[in-house]
Amino acid sequence: MSAIATFIEHGRVHLVADACFYDEAGTLTAIEPKVWPVPRAKAVFSSRGSRWAFDAFEMACECIEYDGFDEFVEKLDDIFAAFDLVMGELLGEIVIAGWSDRDGVGRVLFRKTYHREGDDCAPGIIYVLGKRSGFGVDRLDLGDDWSEERAVAAFQRAREGLEDIRYGLGPEPVLRHAVGGYIGHAVVGPDGVSGKVIHGWIEDEVGRRINPAGLRDAA
Repeated sequence: MSAIATFIEHGRVHLVADACFYDEAGTLTAIEPKVWPVPRAKAVFSSRGSRWAFDAFEMACECIEYDGFDEFVEKLDDIFAAFDLVMGELLGEIVIAGWSDRDGVGRVLFRKTYHREGDDCAPGIIYVLGKRSGFGVDRLDLGDDWSEERAVAAFQRAREGLEDIRYGLGPEPVLRHAVGGYIGHAVVGPDGVSGKVIHGWIEDEVGRRINPAGLRDAA
Protein backbone atom coordinates (compact mmCIF):
# COMPACT_ATOMS: atom_id res chain seq x y z
CA MET A 1 0.00 0.00 0.00
CA SER A 2 3.04 2.28 0.08
CA ALA A 3 3.48 4.92 2.78
CA ILE A 4 2.84 8.62 3.33
CA ALA A 5 3.42 10.67 6.48
CA THR A 6 2.88 14.32 7.34
CA PHE A 7 4.01 16.49 10.23
CA ILE A 8 2.95 20.08 10.96
CA GLU A 9 5.40 22.36 12.76
CA HIS A 10 5.26 26.03 13.60
CA GLY A 11 6.26 27.74 10.36
CA ARG A 12 6.26 24.70 8.07
CA VAL A 13 4.69 21.36 7.22
CA HIS A 14 6.40 18.15 6.09
CA LEU A 15 5.17 15.51 3.65
CA VAL A 16 7.16 12.28 3.29
CA ALA A 17 6.43 9.42 0.87
CA ASP A 18 8.10 6.36 -0.55
CA ALA A 19 8.59 5.95 -4.31
CA CYS A 20 7.43 2.52 -5.46
CA PHE A 21 4.69 1.40 -7.81
CA TYR A 22 3.82 -2.27 -8.17
CA ASP A 23 1.38 -4.57 -9.94
CA GLU A 24 -1.36 -6.78 -8.48
CA ALA A 25 1.21 -9.42 -7.54
CA GLY A 26 3.45 -6.94 -5.72
CA THR A 27 6.15 -6.82 -8.40
CA LEU A 28 7.78 -3.38 -8.72
CA THR A 29 6.77 -1.68 -11.96
CA ALA A 30 8.45 1.68 -11.34
CA ILE A 31 10.46 3.71 -8.84
CA GLU A 32 9.34 7.33 -9.30
CA PRO A 33 8.61 10.44 -7.20
CA LYS A 34 5.36 10.26 -5.24
CA VAL A 35 5.56 13.80 -3.88
CA TRP A 36 4.16 16.17 -6.53
CA PRO A 37 3.67 19.95 -6.43
CA VAL A 38 0.13 21.30 -6.44
CA PRO A 39 -0.10 23.71 -9.38
CA ARG A 40 -0.24 27.43 -8.48
CA ALA A 41 -0.10 26.88 -4.71
CA LYS A 42 2.34 26.51 -1.84
CA ALA A 43 1.46 22.86 -1.51
CA VAL A 44 2.41 19.32 -2.44
CA PHE A 45 0.41 16.11 -2.68
CA SER A 46 0.92 12.38 -2.66
CA SER A 47 -1.28 9.38 -3.26
CA ARG A 48 -1.74 5.68 -2.60
CA GLY A 49 -3.76 3.39 -4.83
CA SER A 50 -3.82 3.68 -8.60
CA ARG A 51 -0.71 5.18 -10.20
CA TRP A 52 -3.09 7.19 -12.40
CA ALA A 53 -4.27 9.19 -9.35
CA PHE A 54 -1.22 11.48 -9.59
CA ASP A 55 -1.95 12.54 -13.16
CA ALA A 56 -5.69 12.66 -12.49
CA PHE A 57 -5.32 15.04 -9.55
CA GLU A 58 -2.88 17.29 -11.40
CA MET A 59 -5.27 17.40 -14.36
CA ALA A 60 -8.18 18.24 -12.04
CA CYS A 61 -6.18 21.13 -10.53
CA GLU A 62 -5.42 22.48 -14.01
CA CYS A 63 -9.14 22.40 -14.89
CA ILE A 64 -10.17 24.69 -12.01
CA GLU A 65 -9.15 28.34 -11.64
CA TYR A 66 -7.53 29.34 -8.35
CA ASP A 67 -4.51 31.34 -7.20
CA GLY A 68 -2.64 30.18 -4.12
CA PHE A 69 -3.32 27.58 -1.47
CA ASP A 70 -6.21 29.37 0.22
CA GLU A 71 -8.18 29.65 -3.03
CA PHE A 72 -7.20 26.08 -3.85
CA VAL A 73 -8.83 24.90 -0.59
CA GLU A 74 -11.96 26.92 -1.38
CA LYS A 75 -12.20 25.18 -4.77
CA LEU A 76 -11.45 21.66 -3.54
CA ASP A 77 -15.01 20.42 -4.01
CA ASP A 78 -14.82 21.38 -7.68
CA ILE A 79 -11.31 19.95 -8.03
CA PHE A 80 -12.31 16.62 -6.53
CA ALA A 81 -15.45 16.46 -8.68
CA ALA A 82 -13.14 16.66 -11.71
CA PHE A 83 -10.76 14.16 -10.10
CA ASP A 84 -13.56 11.62 -9.54
CA LEU A 85 -14.68 11.99 -13.14
CA VAL A 86 -11.17 11.26 -14.43
CA MET A 87 -10.58 8.40 -11.96
CA GLY A 88 -13.80 6.52 -12.69
CA GLU A 89 -13.73 3.25 -10.75
CA LEU A 90 -10.01 3.42 -9.91
CA LEU A 91 -8.97 3.57 -6.25
CA GLY A 92 -7.02 6.52 -4.90
CA GLU A 93 -6.15 8.48 -1.78
CA ILE A 94 -4.94 12.07 -1.95
CA VAL A 95 -2.89 13.63 0.86
CA ILE A 96 -2.18 17.37 0.54
CA ALA A 97 0.25 19.46 2.61
CA GLY A 98 0.04 23.22 2.08
CA TRP A 99 0.72 26.62 3.57
CA SER A 100 -2.04 29.15 4.21
CA ASP A 101 -0.78 32.71 3.71
CA ARG A 102 -4.08 34.01 5.00
CA ASP A 103 -3.82 32.22 8.35
CA GLY A 104 -0.05 31.76 8.56
CA VAL A 105 -0.25 28.02 9.24
CA GLY A 106 0.45 24.70 7.57
CA ARG A 107 -2.47 22.41 6.79
CA VAL A 108 -2.85 18.77 5.78
CA LEU A 109 -5.93 17.48 3.94
CA PHE A 110 -6.99 13.95 3.03
CA ARG A 111 -9.62 12.37 0.77
CA LYS A 112 -10.13 8.91 -0.73
CA THR A 113 -12.35 7.40 -3.40
CA TYR A 114 -13.22 4.02 -1.85
CA HIS A 115 -14.80 2.40 1.20
CA ARG A 116 -13.23 -0.44 3.16
CA GLU A 117 -14.83 -2.20 6.12
CA GLY A 118 -13.54 -0.79 9.41
CA ASP A 119 -12.12 2.44 7.96
CA ASP A 120 -12.50 5.60 10.03
CA CYS A 121 -12.62 7.85 6.95
CA ALA A 122 -15.55 7.80 4.52
CA PRO A 123 -15.00 8.16 0.76
CA GLY A 124 -15.66 11.55 -0.80
CA ILE A 125 -15.14 13.51 2.43
CA ILE A 126 -12.28 16.02 2.74
CA TYR A 127 -10.64 15.63 6.15
CA VAL A 128 -8.41 18.19 7.87
CA LEU A 129 -5.68 16.25 9.67
CA GLY A 130 -3.82 17.04 12.87
CA LYS A 131 -0.18 17.57 13.75
CA ARG A 132 0.99 14.20 12.44
CA SER A 133 -0.55 11.59 10.21
CA GLY A 134 0.50 8.27 8.74
CA PHE A 135 -0.84 6.16 5.88
CA GLY A 136 0.90 2.81 5.72
CA VAL A 137 3.23 4.05 8.44
CA ASP A 138 2.53 4.45 12.17
CA ARG A 139 2.19 8.17 12.88
CA LEU A 140 3.24 7.59 16.48
CA ASP A 141 6.65 6.47 15.20
CA LEU A 142 7.22 10.07 14.03
CA GLY A 143 7.50 11.24 17.63
CA ASP A 144 6.38 14.52 19.17
CA ASP A 145 8.94 16.69 17.36
CA TRP A 146 9.99 16.46 13.72
CA SER A 147 13.10 14.42 13.06
CA GLU A 148 14.32 13.24 9.67
CA GLU A 149 16.00 10.28 11.35
CA ARG A 150 12.76 9.21 13.07
CA ALA A 151 10.88 9.53 9.79
CA VAL A 152 13.36 7.24 8.04
CA ALA A 153 13.12 4.73 10.91
CA ALA A 154 9.31 4.83 10.75
CA PHE A 155 9.35 4.09 7.02
CA GLN A 156 11.88 1.30 7.51
CA ARG A 157 9.61 -0.29 10.09
CA ALA A 158 6.64 0.04 7.71
CA ARG A 159 8.73 -1.48 4.91
CA GLU A 160 9.44 -4.60 6.95
CA GLY A 161 5.74 -5.29 7.57
CA LEU A 162 3.40 -7.12 5.20
CA GLU A 163 0.38 -5.28 3.78
CA ASP A 164 -2.64 -6.39 1.80
CA ILE A 165 -1.95 -4.62 -1.50
CA ARG A 166 -5.59 -5.17 -2.49
CA TYR A 167 -6.62 -2.78 0.30
CA GLY A 168 -8.89 -5.45 1.76
CA LEU A 169 -11.13 -5.13 -1.29
CA GLY A 170 -10.13 -8.27 -3.19
CA PRO A 171 -11.61 -11.75 -2.83
CA GLU A 172 -8.46 -12.78 -0.99
CA PRO A 173 -5.70 -10.66 0.60
CA VAL A 174 -2.37 -10.39 -1.20
CA LEU A 175 0.26 -9.81 1.48
CA ARG A 176 3.45 -8.14 0.27
CA HIS A 177 6.16 -5.74 1.40
CA ALA A 178 4.92 -2.51 -0.16
CA VAL A 179 7.20 0.38 0.90
CA GLY A 180 10.26 0.95 -1.23
CA GLY A 181 12.37 2.75 -3.80
CA TYR A 182 13.37 5.77 -1.76
CA ILE A 183 11.88 8.32 0.63
CA GLY A 184 11.04 11.75 -0.75
CA HIS A 185 10.64 14.64 1.70
CA ALA A 186 8.94 17.95 0.92
CA VAL A 187 8.84 20.99 3.22
CA VAL A 188 6.13 23.61 2.65
CA GLY A 189 6.21 27.02 4.32
CA PRO A 190 5.65 30.74 3.74
CA ASP A 191 8.53 30.85 1.25
CA GLY A 192 7.20 27.99 -0.85
CA VAL A 193 8.18 24.35 -1.36
CA SER A 194 11.52 22.56 -1.12
CA GLY A 195 12.27 18.86 -1.40
CA LYS A 196 14.93 16.19 -1.32
CA VAL A 197 15.49 12.44 -1.03
CA ILE A 198 16.32 11.48 2.55
CA HIS A 199 16.84 7.73 2.15
CA GLY A 200 17.08 5.09 -0.58
CA TRP A 201 16.86 1.32 -0.78
CA ILE A 202 19.36 0.38 -3.47
CA GLU A 203 18.34 -3.27 -3.28
CA ASP A 204 14.90 -2.52 -4.76
CA GLU A 205 14.72 -3.38 -8.45
CA VAL A 206 11.96 -2.93 -11.03
CA GLY A 207 10.69 -6.34 -12.11
CA ARG A 208 11.16 -7.88 -8.66
CA ARG A 209 9.20 -7.85 -5.42
CA ILE A 210 10.36 -5.77 -2.47
CA ASN A 211 12.34 -7.99 -0.10
CA PRO A 212 13.72 -6.08 2.89
CA ALA A 213 17.24 -7.15 3.91
CA GLY A 214 17.16 -10.05 6.33
CA LEU A 215 13.50 -10.88 5.67
CA ARG A 216 12.11 -13.63 3.52
CA ASP A 217 9.88 -12.71 0.58
CA ALA A 218 6.16 -13.28 1.03
CA ALA A 219 4.84 -16.42 -0.62
